Amino acid sequence: MTDRRPSGGGNLRRGLRGSIDLPSDTIEDPARVVVAGWTFHEHADVVLVVVFADGRLVGTVEREIDRPDVASVHGAASARSGWSVTVALGPVGGQVTLSAQALVAVAGTDDQAARTVLLPFAERLVAVRDGGRVRGAVDLPDVVGPGTFLVSGTADITPALARVEVALDGGAAVLARTSLPSAPERGAGPESAVRGFSATLELPAGAREADVRVTAVATDGTRAALPTTPVRVAEEPPRPSDERTRVNRERFEQHVAAQHRAFPGPRSGCVLVAAHDLGIGGAQGYLDDLMNGLHQHGVTFCVVAGSDGPLLERIETTYGAPVLVVGQVPSNAELLETQIRLVADFAIEHGAVACLANTLVTFPAVLAASRLELPSTWAIHESFSPPIFWHEFLGAPANPAILAAMYEALSVCEAVLFEAEATRQVYRHVVPSESAALVPYGLDIEPFDRALATTSRGRARDELGIPHDERVLVCVGSVEPRKGQLPLARAFARLDSELRAGASLHLIGASDNSYSNALRDYVRDAALDNVHVVPADPDILRWYAAADVLVSASDVESMPRTMLEAMLAGRPVAATAAFGVGELVENDVSGWLCEPGDLHELSGVLRKAVTADVETLARFGTAARAHVASRHSATGFVGHVLDWLHRLDSAGTTS
Repeated sequence: MTDRRPSGGGNLRRGLRGSIDLPSDTIEDPARVVVAGWTFHEHADVVLVVVFADGRLVGTVEREIDRPDVASVHGAASARSGWSVTVALGPVGGQVTLSAQALVAVAGTDDQAARTVLLPFAERLVAVRDGGRVRGAVDLPDVVGPGTFLVSGTADITPALARVEVALDGGAAVLARTSLPSAPERGAGPESAVRGFSATLELPAGAREADVRVTAVATDGTRAALPTTPVRVAEEPPRPSDERTRVNRERFEQHVAAQHRAFPGPRSGCVLVAAHDLGIGGAQGYLDDLMNGLHQHGVTFCVVAGSDGPLLERIETTYGAPVLVVGQVPSNAELLETQIRLVADFAIEHGAVACLANTLVTFPAVLAASRLELPSTWAIHESFSPPIFWHEFLGAPANPAILAAMYEALSVCEAVLFEAEATRQVYRHVVPSESAALVPYGLDIEPFDRALATTSRGRARDELGIPHDERVLVCVGSVEPRKGQLPLARAFARLDSELRAGASLHLIGASDNSYSNALRDYVRDAALDNVHVVPADPDILRWYAAADVLVSASDVESMPRTMLEAMLAGRPVAATAAFGVGELVENDVSGWLCEPGDLHELSGVLRKAVTADVETLARFGTAARAHVASRHSATGFVGHVLDWLHRLDSAGTTS
């Protein structure tokens, strides 16, 4: 039987029937609640069911579900009187009132036009787990891995979320990356759009199932678990057979022999340099400084890179080095063999005698050098375990064959350089101890000082439109989740309004990516007039000159170049102590540090930076410059590589 459309008169509430059905008397996850039920009208068409939580509209749904149980009791019920919708309840307390209303169609009359009327038909008071203090959802696929997998979702807890901890099978918890963009909840304010979190976990070898525990921790220390379900671990894909590996190596040797016949004679003595790309960034700056220092000592190069960029022209013109762009990281073993052969061809053509690799991504060049029996030195900047790094870099678990090849490269490289002890410790089980060396990254100090001297603080602030009496916090770096600009903005927003009134936060390095756009939206919607999201600026020195404090909320850093530059400019640092940052900045001496991934602690660090008196800023800035000048000069790591090359020459390995 179908619903019939009545004319305008009478009490429309009569004849409306319905119910709300819930699977439990307690709502486990307010961010994802299945609300279902049935409804019909004896004399009218029900167009839509509208669901409310504490009077707030949270969802609408059509009736599309057969309910024979309803039809057997109510003869006037339509064939499909059932409905079901998944809704996010938004902010709720320990209990929530769920109500459902029917949008009923009313036929027109001589006196009235046809219309629809919203009529209530059911209401339930339901308890919310943990008193409604925690909300969120964990996104887990049914099947993960093997190797690594991503745990993501949303989390919120009252009075405010400090951090999210993720653990696997009862193991030690890791801190998730938080303050990530998320779908906003209607009427919940700007914070609801930055409730996302993510963490990449490494699965134990041979695991077939994994239990994930996600815990939200509030700023007052309250802890609450988010509901999760076990996940199944996929089978590992087959690796190349021993026979296939043997064939590839045999073909490589035959090809190399042919190349040597094509390019006979002694080697030129140049160094094969491998870069992941030739764009602008901290690792690229490290490589450019190193090549510049070596070039001044007469070292020549040939360069392979994963992609081109502004450094390509500089390398070919300033250093006179040929460049070959070989493409990004291969996705399987066969493509890896092709890239290794390309690099080997290039090295033979230019008579390379050694290999200088920069960043973990350049492992194919290290393998090519090893097969050519060329010694290698390799600068590792990434403070991730190798499987986690590849998942972060690729957005998915690495092909096991690619990961195995990278491990091989780390084991055969003669000299692996780390710029921070914390990073070296990440690789202590991968790189032989006799091959690993701590070589702090540094700057070419004299040119930096000369350039900085051309811009005074007052002039820089005038150019940038910053008041002279404002406390200026500056964050410099590409705007991306790893750098944590959204947590910085949120931590700044948590400061007392009186403190924020005399301060400003400038986030330099935004682009048109989704994270930059989410940052701009949050700053606008939270009415943070003194937080400024600024595009990348080629004249970054003026920002150091204008700043009072450099700030950083990165969750992974080895030895950030921008931090070295700001400290050399005499600016203290307020930052998360991510890996090498804790070795660069001394807490309460050259800056203020807190643990990564905790919004409450980050707010405390910013509060210290905003409230410190001028004398403290000057004292900390002097200590910051002294540390960098004494320990982080470019002459240190350039000299280390020069000594390595001289030892090779003395031993006859580069002849």
